[in-house]
Amino acid sequence: WIPGAYISAIQDDAYGNLWVGTNGEGLFCVNLATETVVPCNAIGDAGLGKGSQPISNRWVTSLAISYDEKLWIGTYYGLNRYKIKDRLMSEYENLRKEVITAVENDGDKGLWVGTYHGVMRIKGGEEKLFNQESGIPNDVIQSLVADHEGNVWFGTNNGLVVIRKNGDSPLVFKGSKSMGISEFSSGAAVVCNNGEVIFGGLTGISIIDPNRLESMTSKPKIYISGVMHNNSYIKYTTKSGSYTIIESDDDTDENVTLHFAHDDGTLAICLTNYEYANSDDVTYMYSINGEDWIKMPDGECNVVLNNLHPGTYKIRLKCITK
Repeated sequence: WIPGAYISAIQDDAYGNLWVGTNGEGLFCVNLATETVVPCNAIGDAGLGKGSQPISNRWVTSLAISYDEKLWIGTYYGLNRYKIKDRLMSEYENLRKEVITAVENDGDKGLWVGTYHGVMRIKGGEEKLFNQESGIPNDVIQSLVADHEGNVWFGTNNGLVVIRKNGDSPLVFKGSKSMGISEFSSGAAVVCNNGEVIFGGLTGISIIDPNRLESMTSKPKIYISGVMHNNSYIKYTTKSGSYTIIESDDDTDENVTLHFAHDDGTLAICLTNYEYANSDDVTYMYSINGEDWIKMPDGECNVVLNNLHPGTYKIRLKCITK
């Protein structure tokens, strides 16, 4: 249909057309019933009606259709809108010359546009730009998608961001502990039928369940993920001298008792907070026998206790956010 073209974006419409964006060849409309291909780039093209402007750039990055049946075309040199019924192309003035990386309809009459300078929301004739000054971790937007709940997610060069439906406050998922990925790939985002959001990054994929946003953004809870003794994780059968170190296998108990032989006083308690989004912003603290709280270094999540003298010790644990 479009021989030799590098296809960069595809979007269907309500009229049986498939809109195809390419790198270097521009925009084409493919009628799926007749299999005809119509170019929509330069004055005189069959896809552009009288009074239409040419497309701002033939390197198309993204396509989306808004609630009012306009096709929005992101390019490496500006954003274009195309009235499908009238075959009229025009450039969106306030994003002229911008590199447009992604375009997304949020299902609530809002259009979201990713650029190298942040993400812009266009809704009801008003614009709002979200960038590093607004709290997002990086201005380079690589991917953009709206979930089934109307939340808008975007991957950047330094973390993942979600803005909830009807909200203006970015929630940042950043760092290796919280996401496993910090730099996301261009255009690699999708919403699955079950509502999960998947983002591709330079080191793998991240799968997010938007239904868990409430638990992921609440205050962090601290969990003991394991206890190490002699460089090995303790099991419920591990012995220290004649003692079984852990007598209970109830991992929901907030009070855990450990038994060690009198000459076996070295251990490491491994901590985590499974549900909290910004794990890299969490600092752990511990206190022994009611003494002052000891703050652990940033990024450290193991409480290492060496050469404890024989006796009974009560160790309290907590975490705080920055």
